Amino acid sequence: METYLSKKDKRVIVAVVILSVAIYLFCGLWNKEEGARVVVKVDGNIQGIYSLKEDRTIRVNHGKNIVEIKNGRAVMKEASCPDQLCVHQKGISGMHETIVCLPNKVVIEIEGEEAKTDSTQEIDSVAE
Repeated sequence: METYLSKKDKRVIVAVVILSVAIYLFCGLWNKEEGARVVVKVDGNIQGIYSLKEDRTIRVNHGKNIVEIKNGRAVMKEASCPDQLCVHQKGISGMHETIVCLPNKVVIEIEGEEAKTDSTQEIDSVAE
């Protein structure tokens, strides 16, 4: 015996799918900050702070890691660690998203304007 979905069942399924997509999009857009920036830390110390809007390549930890900021996303392009987990992570662009390279003690994090303090000034030089 075959079972069929009633019109009411189909409407509920469509409504749930539309609501799910709307929530996903809303959360994704809310998570992006206009003044977002990439904070690069090595062994807990800030090595550089860069705008997420400006495309650039950053050599970190004496060239052991290479971070690329491109099209509003930051990715770990290269790393000297054996497992390469940081390189295989997806690019980050949302508030408080991170990429971590544990063997090299490198953390890449997205922060926004409201988190800026006097002690974290924009660093334009390449961190090495």
